[in-house]
Amino acid sequence: MAILRMDSKFHRHRTPNVQARIYHRRSARTIGRLAGAVALTPKTALAALAAIVMLASFPAAKPTPAAVQTESTAQRAGIGGFAPPSQILFAPILALVPAGPNRAARAIEVMDRAIALYRKIAFHPELGAELQAVVDRVPPRQSTLIRAPALYSSDTIPWSQRPPDQRYIAVSGRPRNTDYLYSRSPVFSTPETAGDFAGIFSLRPTEPLRDGTRPPSVIGELGGQIRLDTFSAAEAVDVGAAILRETYGDLAPPWDIAAGAYNQHDRAAMSRLQRDMPALAERLDHYFIFNNIVDEMTPPAASAPDTAAQPLVIFNLDATIRLDALKPYPHLAAFYRRIAPIATVHAAIDDEHGHQWLRSSFEHGRIRIVMLDSGGMLTPMDETLKAAGAPLELDRVREGHYHSVASMWVRSFGMDFGLDAISFASDYSRNPDEVTVNSRMAGVPEVIAPPVIHRLMLLIAGDFMRTLANGNDGRGVTSAFSSHRDADGAIRTAGVMRAELRYSPTLEFLARIGDRIAEAHNDAVRREERLLAEDLFNAIVADYERARPRILELDTAATGTPPTVHQQ
Repeated sequence: MAILRMDSKFHRHRTPNVQARIYHRRSARTIGRLAGAVALTPKTALAALAAIVMLASFPAAKPTPAAVQTESTAQRAGIGGFAPPSQILFAPILALVPAGPNRAARAIEVMDRAIALYRKIAFHPELGAELQAVVDRVPPRQSTLIRAPALYSSDTIPWSQRPPDQRYIAVSGRPRNTDYLYSRSPVFSTPETAGDFAGIFSLRPTEPLRDGTRPPSVIGELGGQIRLDTFSAAEAVDVGAAILRETYGDLAPPWDIAAGAYNQHDRAAMSRLQRDMPALAERLDHYFIFNNIVDEMTPPAASAPDTAAQPLVIFNLDATIRLDALKPYPHLAAFYRRIAPIATVHAAIDDEHGHQWLRSSFEHGRIRIVMLDSGGMLTPMDETLKAAGAPLELDRVREGHYHSVASMWVRSFGMDFGLDAISFASDYSRNPDEVTVNSRMAGVPEVIAPPVIHRLMLLIAGDFMRTLANGNDGRGVTSAFSSHRDADGAIRTAGVMRAELRYSPTLEFLARIGDRIAEAHNDAVRREERLLAEDLFNAIVADYERARPRILELDTAATGTPPTVHQQ
């Protein structure tokens, strides 16, 4: 988070052999509109909300009876659920708008607005002078959580205050020319104009304080809300479901005997990408070496009749970064060369039966993302990448429960140091106007360290991590996300994360040492990260602009009538 230097980490899973954890299903909770002290900080808010939307795309429960229809997506598509090979890869954007006349033209109008806003937020953030002064006084993001009680008592931070004892920093954001400007605000104010953002970072002690004392622990909240005129999380899930139907190689035998070999299926997938998105394909080839993209295995015996002729598709991305491609980004290249050989990150999303829906990792520079696609639908998998249940139509799910577990560690002097079993349980619900995701930490993270150091780390960090998992009135770390459409058509997307943070003088001392290490990931590195990401984003936009006529033809193909395009 560039604004208040706190960091939301994706849930990482250390080993593929995860012990199954059982969670009882319950009705998904809903959250109302966020107001007052409930908000996210600007740039981090969008990153966090995007991550939550991604997680919301992988609920573990089956559709409720109300969501099941007699005609499946597979039957509608006519080729076992997958999109026809001739379909343009930009066709999923039609899911951004309701069906009806000029659907493609309406989707293009929404995409144009979304691209313009996202470019400003993601790649051209600007801080007002008053907010920059706050950022300069906040400790590095790697230690903000550890130092939160001390930070609450700090007179160097220009806190705003709300009775009886809450201290906070409120932020507003809005587009300004080609940039997105974030400013310090006296109070949190719900955004009323499309593209505007409001956020807040707040701390309050868990018990009344005597004058001059430091709180033993504080409740920290990080939240925000943005008003949009583009699309909601519900439409984003629908687009994700449509993309799954386009995810395959050639759907033609011979099928793969084992996963992981780059062959005709991978070449077919890349050929389709080069056909419809040549600029992105060229940039991906410039930055990455692809060891594998997709595997197509013998159809599972349990497949439904209308998908029996189709293979089980494994999206099995295996790639490494071309170091020579990072030469235009010297600070990022130097940081990556230091971190890639020693860092390992694993993440998985599983269900209450222990089946995985998504697996990802970064291990010594190797990037892996794995998920199963049966008939154009997400499918649970076991440890051997075999189907472990019925496929799921994401756009038909109305409620569900899923679990994410993660690990991260570095190897130094022949030893591993890090955290394991960073686990969260989440409830997902959706209705025609709203998507909500409510998550809670499901257990105390485990320390990864050699035996002697492990015992020492538990003495140092045990209370902090137990409080993180079990504090906050027994709820541990919680997060709530909602995206809903108002009666006037405006979309409000909001989220909040809340945790109890316990003071630890030893951890604070170690955090100060860690801050020096974290300086390697400095402003210059983050600036070059944005430049690289914008390079890829520009390629996607160039392909989108090139594809406009073919996108509009989707309306003509459906109705036989040329579409009407409304110019902005």
